Amino acid sequence: GDQRAVLGAVIGFLDREVADGALQAALRRADRKNAAGAGWDSLTPSERQVATLIASGMTNNQVATRLGMSPHTVDGRLRRVFAKLGVNTRVELTAEYARVTG
Repeated sequence: GDQRAVLGAVIGFLDREVADGALQAALRRADRKNAAGAGWDSLTPSERQVATLIASGMTNNQVATRLGMSPHTVDGRLRRVFAKLGVNTRVELTAEYARVTG
């Protein structure tokens, strides 16, 4: 049968009865993230700044100082950069940066 209808009913029930609206909100956030795509072009200007500085060899603390933000903020942006670029390490980020900037 129509799996979408069943899935929609299950999600609606769980959202109302268990998650108090949080499930639908989480699904909307996930949809927005998926719509943003992947790759260098999907990075926000701030994420691109962080990625560029990390690729140049700076630490999170150095990037935070340079950009006037907390190291925690830098870490969060770097995690999003890793996810969008499909990399897991600073070395992979640096290689991707070199590939993109030629």
